[in-house]
Amino acid sequence: MPDPQLPTYKRVFTTTITESKEESIKDKEKDEGDIRVYTNSSGYEGNVGAAAVLYRKGAKELEKILHYHLGPLTKHTTFEGEAVGSILTAWMLQGWQEVGKAMVTSYMDSQAFIKSMGARKSGSGQYLIMEYLRLKEIMTDETDTPTPADTDKFALKSVAVHKGVAGNERVDKEAKRAVQGDSSPPEELPPAL
Repeated sequence: MPDPQLPTYKRVFTTTITESKEESIKDKEKDEGDIRVYTNSSGYEGNVGAAAVLYRKGAKELEKILHYHLGPLTKHTTFEGEAVGSILTAWMLQGWQEVGKAMVTSYMDSQAFIKSMGARKSGSGQYLIMEYLRLKEIMTDETDTPTPADTDKFALKSVAVHKGVAGNERVDKEAKRAVQGDSSPPEELPPAL
């Protein structure tokens, strides 16, 4: 994978940050994506956990869920949790035939993580950002050579509201489970975790 710090690096997905709850809800209502994934992390009672939930267009019930308990807040940050949530998203989409053909939207409430996708400097959790980018780029064809068409098929968007967005409400609950120590079985998780 090309180093995302190089000026020539091009993301293989789009990013959008909404500024208000109302804008988030309108953006979500306009989303015609075939697959929607919601991610969240939580720092609570001294621990950090992350989760990702996947829905198909028109489905009320989720199709896939992954949890990961990072550990104590003394060793991990909520930003790392948000990055892990995105890694869980990219991992759960590996090998899906629809990916690269159908539109996939990943929603999260971390503007900091989304902004880090365009950062040209290293910072906290940079190794997690690199892992997310690596997984994202090999999602569609299992090569390290993304095509311009890939940017039209995957969107990373912020959502500034939990209430009223069912997927975001659900992932919020699941992230709290991860904080309490609930992790998916190791064989379902990315090797990097």
